[in-house]
Amino acid sequence: MKAYFSPAALGFYLSDVCPKSAMPPDCVESSYEAYRAMVLTPIPAGFELAADGAGNPILREVPPPSVDELRAASAERINAVRDRLEAGGFEYRGVVIDSDSRSVERINTAAMSALIARAAGQSFVVDWKAASNASIRLDIDGVLGMQAALQAWVQYLHGEADKRKMEISKADAAKLEEIESRAWK
Repeated sequence: MKAYFSPAALGFYLSDVCPKSAMPPDCVESSYEAYRAMVLTPIPAGFELAADGAGNPILREVPPPSVDELRAASAERINAVRDRLEAGGFEYRGVVIDSDSRSVERINTAAMSALIARAAGQSFVVDWKAASNASIRLDIDGVLGMQAALQAWVQYLHGEADKRKMEISKADAAKLEEIESRAWK
């Protein structure tokens, strides 16, 4: 059985499994031993399969990420933290109010109902369940205040994330972790 290696696909092809006509055109003949060493044996940490100048398979050290790649990964992590915090609840009147997408819909629906009640000159009271399952009684102003507190929390999180990403865009690799690890409000 012959083994072939494609530098473009960074893959091995075995003659007993894959006819030559179905292999990528850049395949070069390799040894079955090279196939076994690079495919059937785990590649050591910090290395990757690559091709040398002649198209033969080699293991090479994984190059470290560039500063731009590190910045992009750092910005993605900042966005993930922002999104997690945004959906993780906010404080209002001494309790934590849920702020996942369904809860946000409920808050907006309650605020709309409160506004309609106010416009109609009717009273409006709701017993709202906090994240702890405690109940707080809210009138029109209370529901509108809850919606405003949610909006303020979201604005803070997005503003803080934008500020951190701006710092990240100018930071060297050593500073990125410090920017990411700073506590949010």
